[in-house]
Amino acid sequence: MKVTKFLMAAALVSAAAMFVSCSDLSENSESSSDSSRAASSGTTYSVGTASDLYTAANKVNPGDTIKLTANINLTKQLQLLRSGSSGKVITLDGNGKTLNCSAFTGWGVKVNGSYWTIRKLTVTKASDCGMVFQLGGNNRAEYCKFTYNGDSGLQVYNSAHDVTITRCESYYNYDKATNGENADGFAAKLSGGKNIKFNYCVAKYNSDDGWDLYSQAYPVTLNNCEASYNGYINSSLQTTPDGDGNGFKLGSKYKNVSHRVLSCKSTYNLKYGIDANGNTAKQTITNCTVKNNKEGQISSRTKY
Repeated sequence: MKVTKFLMAAALVSAAAMFVSCSDLSENSESSSDSSRAASSGTTYSVGTASDLYTAANKVNPGDTIKLTANINLTKQLQLLRSGSSGKVITLDGNGKTLNCSAFTGWGVKVNGSYWTIRKLTVTKASDCGMVFQLGGNNRAEYCKFTYNGDSGLQVYNSAHDVTITRCESYYNYDKATNGENADGFAAKLSGGKNIKFNYCVAKYNSDDGWDLYSQAYPVTLNNCEASYNGYINSSLQTTPDGDGNGFKLGSKYKNVSHRVLSCKSTYNLKYGIDANGNTAKQTITNCTVKNNKEGQISSRTKY
């Protein structure tokens, strides 16, 4: 593990210029890399093995960065338990690399700390969810991918709050053991906290729903997101016995919560493009494209 200590007073200017000149054009103002979350100093841990990654995750302090230098086969769940601060976030920079989670059971990555930014990371082949924000708050994931996991690609759960997911993708997640009933592309369900937002994210070919807000007690905002071909587990349009296949599932019965679906796209899903699933509140659905879904577009039980 290579450890680099540096002060960024002058380096931030040159680094920012380099980022702008070299970055993908899609990395624009919707990204969470704003100055209010930038660390003023810190240690960078460059890691290329599972052992070094676990060690770094247990050592990081506010303002530090963990940067992957290679694809890593995890041997156990990666737990991000330490916390940054509003001025000094902790960054997990995937650097375009992949965490393979096939060697163990359970979630691939668990985030229980606060003030993390996780970016440019692929999480694949977890037996359960790929990444779960379970506790803590003020966390962000951006430009990440979640593929071939045994439950939802990314889930915000329990009391996790103030979570923003930007320009992430979730594909081919399938819970074979439970006949496709649970694996959504993205989920904010089962008592997630306040202020959960998804911006410019894409969910395709997940066995259950593209987005699932089942039993979510607080409003969730979906902005410029796409849900397509959910309820199918591959491009051959193979279905499962119990996968629902909604594009955006906006809650469940016994919950009266108004979610916001803004400028989103829901197409070619097995069931509905948008379904309130028993949520009796009026939903905000604005400027959305909802078409070519097999059972219907916006279900009749969805108030908007």
